[in-house]
Amino acid sequence: MTHDVKRTPAQTCHLSQAAGQTQVFHLYVSGATPRSTEAITHLKPVLGKLFDGHYELRVTDIYQEPQKANAAQVYLAPTLVRENPAPELRIVGDFSSEEVITSLLIARLSNEVPDE
Repeated sequence: MTHDVKRTPAQTCHLSQAAGQTQVFHLYVSGATPRSTEAITHLKPVLGKLFDGHYELRVTDIYQEPQKANAAQVYLAPTLVRENPAPELRIVGDFSSEEVITSLLIARLSNEVPDE
């Protein structure tokens, strides 16, 4: 039997974390553009709030390190990839505000959290 369980953003992110495990994210950007800077600027505080500081963020410029983007099968930027814990999570596109990023992350994390 399935049922909808409404959770707060904090509950969703807490439940999505493996016990004591740091969330590892990789942000792929395209050069030193305003859009890339905006993505980094807006992403860091969101991850800090959602994961209570228990996260690692790696940033790769796909123009300077195309081999990393190819290995990760990243062809659009900005792209955020959660590498750990599994399963991998990808978000491509709109990092224009903290609210947008928060909504996207919570929606994706909510899909991987089993109902109680």
